[in-house]
Amino acid sequence: MTEPVQTGENSWIVTLEEDPESGELIMPLPMAVLAQEGWCIGDVMTWTVDENGTVTLRKSDDQNQSQP
Repeated sequence: MTEPVQTGENSWIVTLEEDPESGELIMPLPMAVLAQEGWCIGDVMTWTVDENGTVTLRKSDDQNQSQP
């Protein structure tokens, strides 16, 4: 596992990992990020990619979305 690197107060670089059983990609976030943002394991997240390729991750307003 590659450790996330903090690049600014609210910026991190993480390396996606592949779940060996399902093949799904996993974005490992440090517990410090979860605590700082008020996120919990199991929260539904939405993400956007801007024209520079920067990904912004936010907790979804609709926490009732089905998860696989």
